[in-house]
Amino acid sequence: MSPCNSVGVNEINNDVVISLVLQPNPAKDKVIIRVSNADKNMTLEIRNMLGQLIMTKQNIEEQNEIDLLGMKSGVYFVTLTKDKTRVTQKLIVE
Repeated sequence: MSPCNSVGVNEINNDVVISLVLQPNPAKDKVIIRVSNADKNMTLEIRNMLGQLIMTKQNIEEQNEIDLLGMKSGVYFVTLTKDKTRVTQKLIVE
C-alpha cells in the first residue's frame, strides 16, 4: 500500500486559489501541511470527529510542520480559513 496525499482546493476571489496538502496521510509523529498562497491572515485548525478544537495555528506559511505526539489515533479534520473561505481535509493519525 502506498501513502496517499490529501489535497483540498477552494477559491478566495476569482484570482487566488488555496490548496492544502497533508503529507504523510496517514501520519504518526508529525504531518507536513503545505499551503499555496499562504499569508498571515490565514488560520489553521485541527478538530477531532466530535468537532472539538485540538490545535490552532496562525501566521500560516507555505510549509507547516505539525507535531502529532500526544494525539490519539483516529480521524481529524484540518481546516484552513481566510476571511469567509474554508478548505478542509481529513487527517488520519495512527
